[in-house]
Amino acid sequence: MRSIVSFLGAFCLLLSASSSANASIVHEMSTTPESAYFEYADTFPSVGWLFVQQDGVDVTFGSGVLIGQNWVLTSAHGVLENDYDINSVYNGFEFGLGNNVITDPGESLFASEVFVNPGYGGFESGPDLALLYFEDAFETATAAELYLGDVADLTGTDTGIAGYGVGGTPSTGYVGAAGQKRAGIVPIDSVASPNSTFMETFFRQPGHPDFNDLGLLGSPGDSGGGWFTEIDDEFFLTGITSFATLNPRYGSSTYATILGLDERVWIGETIASRAVPEPSSVVLLGAASLVGLGRRRRRG
Repeated sequence: MRSIVSFLGAFCLLLSASSSANASIVHEMSTTPESAYFEYADTFPSVGWLFVQQDGVDVTFGSGVLIGQNWVLTSAHGVLENDYDINSVYNGFEFGLGNNVITDPGESLFASEVFVNPGYGGFESGPDLALLYFEDAFETATAAELYLGDVADLTGTDTGIAGYGVGGTPSTGYVGAAGQKRAGIVPIDSVASPNSTFMETFFRQPGHPDFNDLGLLGSPGDSGGGWFTEIDDEFFLTGITSFATLNPRYGSSTYATILGLDERVWIGETIASRAVPEPSSVVLLGAASLVGLGRRRRRG
């Protein structure tokens, strides 16, 4: 059984102020049972767990979203050894679609290529996005559909957030390890915060006019998780979790990279042209450097 690294490498950004983020600090159990967050996570089968490896050894852990049967969208900082260098990509990535990385890992595969958004410049600078390509297709989950409208129009709307971050409540702080999928419902409080690349939500406490009993806050462990907006009974992917205020308390904020027009164009062009990769933003994962490359793993 592998150990889960939750606070190392790319998931320890500027700890004096902020941390890479996920979706796991939830209401007190007397307000909302944690099982309610587990159950709501089933709404987002395209969201999965991600082990990041170097030379076959797990070094960091995060989340990702299946956006095509061979493609996963995740955070850029989660795939980089040096957050400010888009060429410092780790050389192994295992993505799985189960609800718990230990007890229910689900179908999992190793990526064969990784593409980092060339506009990413480090923490809070540029789209915090990376794409993983898998030679074999995932068969047990339907890919998420991207939202094609103007994300600015979603300010104030309820959004589902799903990820595998460290658990806890405002009274306990971070508890345990990452690896269990939770999901909740939050409003988008601001688009273009702290700059045009991101959108923000803050964690509301009971008694707040906009309180939701499935509210939550980001925590270390599922950067790369998804933000989803429901339209006509269908959920569309609007953002990818990037970072959060470090303090796991009510009033703290979680931020996502917006999947606006420019980001969607990059995703589409990358998928269409992956056979001719750009050296500055693509790393091919050779068979010698990745344990189990292309090997289908069905577990659980």
